[in-house]
Amino acid sequence: MLNIIMMTSTMMTEAQFNELFIKTIQHIEDSIDQCDAEIDSSFENEILTLEFSNGKKIIINKQTPTRQIWVATPQGGFHYDFRVSEQRWHDNKTQNELFADLSRFASFHAQIQIVIEN
Repeated sequence: MLNIIMMTSTMMTEAQFNELFIKTIQHIEDSIDQCDAEIDSSFENEILTLEFSNGKKIIINKQTPTRQIWVATPQGGFHYDFRVSEQRWHDNKTQNELFADLSRFASFHAQIQIVIEN
């Protein structure tokens, strides 16, 4: 379970955003490490790269000015905003939740079910 810092307003400070981003990335990495799929993960320069045995990649990084997490996949690019009321990241276009999307994308590329739970 991801323990997310509680915030009292929808406007995060840069420090709060950075802390939340790191916790989110650590949770994703831990979830990937615990699955049975062959996925290489690396976190460098505040960018998490997930590389699958088929050569496909998922890139996850932060956009500090907008307080968003951006995800690039072969399926497209997605921008996630943090909803304080739900304590979850949601794509600003599809409204899909970050971990649900990552589970779906990773499962597709790994060819096995991968679940990243909140």
